Amino acid sequence: RRETPVEMTAKANRLRERAAKAIGSAPLASVRFLAARQLRSGDLRFTARTAKEAEILRVHREGWVHSLGRKAEVLLPTWGIVIHDINVRSLGVNTPRMEELRGV
Repeated sequence: RRETPVEMTAKANRLRERAAKAIGSAPLASVRFLAARQLRSGDLRFTARTAKEAEILRVHREGWVHSLGRKAEVLLPTWGIVIHDINVRSLGVNTPRMEELRGV
């Protein structure tokens, strides 16, 4: 929490530009971070200008993310799904752990 969001955004853009030059990636060089925010957990959250640019940053994450720190990583979005009228047993997900959860 030492840096302001403006400083974090500028630093991330500088590091991304250096990484893009180092790996010779034109798509990575063309994108920019619009904003940055440090969460209460200490994690950093960056916002890209568009969804397309966010996808470019995700695709080329190995090229730039470690310039932020050794343990830095990009979390990929995931979504849960609900499937109605399907027997769980037919999916083969009845592991011992699932059986334990049912007993709770």
